[in-house]
Amino acid sequence: MSREIEFRAWSTFHDKKKLIYLNEFTSKDLKSCDNWKVMQYTGFVDTNGIKIFEGDVVHISGIGNYVVKDICQDFDILVNAIVENDLNEIVGNIYENKELITEVKNG
Repeated sequence: MSREIEFRAWSTFHDKKKLIYLNEFTSKDLKSCDNWKVMQYTGFVDTNGIKIFEGDVVHISGIGNYVVKDICQDFDILVNAIVENDLNEIVGNIYENKELITEVKNG
């Protein structure tokens, strides 16, 4: 089984906070690594076909909102949720939706 390798980053460069996907990076963006929080694609998608990255908050039936922190750490939970048809949708991420952090089961 092969998995697509893809990254996105949360940028605080020049106080313009936004998510940027690897194919959108420019040399200007890459001047300082201190301005980036890099997140890797997990290889999983939600029920809407949206790619799940580290840092996303997903809703899992029977668990509630769950923060995907690390691919290796969360692999079993994500696989079980997919097999049991319990993985619903991405409800946000830890950078743009900080209010979700108080609602997560593994925060």
